[in-house]
Amino acid sequence: MFLEYPKMLYLGGDIEAANIIATTEADERQARENGYFDAGEDPAKAAREEAERIAAALKQAEDEKRAAEKEANEQRKAVEAEASDAKPGKDAGGKAKGA
Repeated sequence: MFLEYPKMLYLGGDIEAANIIATTEADERQARENGYFDAGEDPAKAAREEAERIAAALKQAEDEKRAAEKEANEQRKAVEAEASDAKPGKDAGGKAKGA
């Protein structure tokens, strides 16, 4: 069985540099924000991967927002169409009577 924590993290990913022990995911996140990484891990690569993860999450959120807005617009149009069909002076097809 693989235990993820505790985990030794090194300043800049350099095994010869200062190190700390992260005992939880929150500890690890805070340590990484302060420049600590796994032994041999490239901090620049880790930063790029984190930036890519954040960009992907933002894109997904934007896509979900656009889909929700599209659905809301379609529902609004359907309600407006229903309301205009139900106005007095119009037949069942929404056209003015006698037209």
